[in-house]
Amino acid sequence: MAEIGSAQADAVEVSGTTARPVGATSFLQRAVIRRRVRFLRRSRELALHDLGGFTFEVHRLGEPRDEILAAKLAALRAALIEGEESGPSTPFDFEAFIARKRNEKPTTV
Repeated sequence: MAEIGSAQADAVEVSGTTARPVGATSFLQRAVIRRRVRFLRRSRELALHDLGGFTFEVHRLGEPRDEILAAKLAALRAALIEGEESGPSTPFDFEAFIARKRNEKPTTV
C-alpha cells in the first residue's frame, strides 16, 4: 500500500477495489478540486435550506406533499453521495511543500 502524500504514482487499495493513484498534485489540479468541493458544499447547503423551508411550509399549511418531499430528499441524497464518492482527503505536508518550493528555480514572467 502506498503512503499517503508520497510522490509515487501507486494505487491505493480501498476495501478490495483500486482507487485513484496517489501522487503529487499540481496547483491547477488542486484549484479544480477546491472549486468542485466549494460547489458541492454550496449545493448541499442549498438543498438543506430548501428542504427545511419546504418542511416548515408543509407543517404550516397542514397539507402533506409526499411527491415533492421525495424529490427533494433524492436530490439531497445524490449530492451527499457525490461528495462521499469524490474520494478521501489526503493530509498536506507543509514542510515538504516549503522544501520543494525552496529548491525550485525562480521563474520570471
